[in-house]
Amino acid sequence: QHESPFDFDFLSLLSKPKDYYKIMEVDYDAKEDEIRSSYIRLALKWHPDKHKDQDSATSKFQEINEAYQDWSSFLAFRSQTRACLVAFHEYIAKNTEWISEVRQCFQS
Repeated sequence: QHESPFDFDFLSLLSKPKDYYKIMEVDYDAKEDEIRSSYIRLALKWHPDKHKDQDSATSKFQEINEAYQDWSSFLAFRSQTRACLVAFHEYIAKNTEWISEVRQCFQS
């Protein structure tokens, strides 16, 4: 489990390209609540305690969990990034002194 939104490892997606939407059995334009519902449905369906072949079920269950954890981490990262950008834009809008400081740097 990821501790912070910045723990999301984008490079791992390149090294092991998996189609998380396919794993989660949702369309590429699925909304957050659809993905969450699908995760719950699949986790219940593939829980190892419900299958005689526990190795196969465990593997599928872990794949579903990995897909959902990476997706959740990406959403947290995206949300944190948006919050930082909003805060930055609010700061810029309220503090216009920096504009004159930048102009002075380029005028000299």
